Amino acid sequence: MTRAQLVAAGVAPDVIDRRIKSGRLHPVHRGVYLVGHTVPAPLALETAALLACAPGAALSHGSAAKLWEIHAPADAVPIDVTVRGQRRPKQGVRLHRAKLQRTEVRKRHGLWLTDPARTLKDLAATLPHAELEWTVANAHRQRLIDPERLAEEATGAPGAKRLRRVLQGGPRFTRSDGERALLAVCRRAKLPLPDTNLHLHGWEIDAIWPDRRLVVEVDGYWYHLASAEFHRDHRKDSDLDARGYRVIRVSYRQLLDEPEAVASRLARALATEPSSPG
Repeated sequence: MTRAQLVAAGVAPDVIDRRIKSGRLHPVHRGVYLVGHTVPAPLALETAALLACAPGAALSHGSAAKLWEIHAPADAVPIDVTVRGQRRPKQGVRLHRAKLQRTEVRKRHGLWLTDPARTLKDLAATLPHAELEWTVANAHRQRLIDPERLAEEATGAPGAKRLRRVLQGGPRFTRSDGERALLAVCRRAKLPLPDTNLHLHGWEIDAIWPDRRLVVEVDGYWYHLASAEFHRDHRKDSDLDARGYRVIRVSYRQLLDEPEAVASRLARALATEPSSPG
């Protein structure tokens, strides 16, 4: 709560001061307090940051992405807040100065924040390519954005070129370093990009070129150490093969140490006409 809110609720200024001294109010920012204890509840720090930066402040960048559940910043602080004009620096708050349009701001969990499209435009200037692609794909999967419209709206933004590069051909959703490495190998070799992380005949697959009926599974470091996983993957490969799909398995280590060999193997498979299911 803010000091102004407490006064408006009928708490006299001297009573506020006594409660601060007695530990019933704990300052977070100047004139903004945690009530009752020092352990912040979920979204308490974000709420405090908005109160400290009001009026017209909105959570943005990594903090907005966290609330939209499309990207989680490595650290909970600082809180990213976009404001109009000048504001005094706040401890634990990273200020961004910009004039947000009404259409770029929405409410979620009771807090004002930049909408998903504006959030992605802000992040595009700083996130590494693979991380940006994952974040855009995550937003698309949750139906929070229209990729074509976002590409058109991104013109002029600091990260516009990087964002359009991710959106070209559709962002790919990846869940592991291995899958991101596979996409990187395909890009460097100028191979068509696969669709990623889909369900096919009841199986979850890493990557697929549907028109070539080609599936690629990326095996991590611990692959085959667990007997149950080995037999499950064998059943998956056999079932997909019986349905007319070719399954190629590559390891994460191969993608890192032998990318040209993997690219050559994929190129040969993509050049081969798929057989009809038996």
